[in-house]
Amino acid sequence: MVGQAVTGGAEGLSLDSLGQYNDPPLSSVEAGLAIKLHGFWQVHNDLEIAVVGDSRPAYGVDPTRITGHTTYNMGVGGGDFIQTLAIVNDYVLLHCPKIKMIIMNCNIGTFYDPNIGNNWNTGMALSKGYNYDKNHGFWRDGLPMNFDSLAASVAPPQIWTPVDSLGFSSLACNGWGAVVPVSGPALAWGHNGPQLSFEFFQARFARPDGLRVERACTDRGISHEPSLRPGRFLQRIRSFPANRP
Repeated sequence: MVGQAVTGGAEGLSLDSLGQYNDPPLSSVEAGLAIKLHGFWQVHNDLEIAVVGDSRPAYGVDPTRITGHTTYNMGVGGGDFIQTLAIVNDYVLLHCPKIKMIIMNCNIGTFYDPNIGNNWNTGMALSKGYNYDKNHGFWRDGLPMNFDSLAASVAPPQIWTPVDSLGFSSLACNGWGAVVPVSGPALAWGHNGPQLSFEFFQARFARPDGLRVERACTDRGISHEPSLRPGRFLQRIRSFPANRP
């Protein structure tokens, strides 16, 4: 029953919690994600490609440049892999019946952060809207009638950068300015450098929520790839057949 509605209308629904993803307002990350979920409920039934992650896809992947497939950008500045897995598991996989590809940005530089998941756990995870969905099993047996329209009717919060109807935030590139900074030493990722970081990435994805994404995508034939390099987004999409059923 992925993405389907069940009967019931608005009767029995708690309108003071439904779609209230920024209540209480706790952080800019929560506000950004509330805006993305507001738009998600307007496009979820037709969504074919979902882009999820932090500021890199949020400001770097324009869905209008992807032709042939309905695409929505759920990236949020300050998001991390814990948030990415939650959005994919709790919303995309459950409520996008036409989904064909999930692009997950993985910022390897944050994987040694002992507070990874903190922005999620102290923001969206505490909101009325998310917990309302959670307490109802994220509606995995089907959305109540008019749920998506009611969720979309909740006024989204205002943030400093505008978000279009496909979840994209366009920021102008103004260059380096008058003085070009001198390249410094390579960023130290900790311990033994990139190799250990990649091993740590693999361990992160082996979390139960990461394995759920892997299994669900494999079972349903959904193209998916946690990408460490933003450039691979377009490489994967260009090779994705426009007529894939």
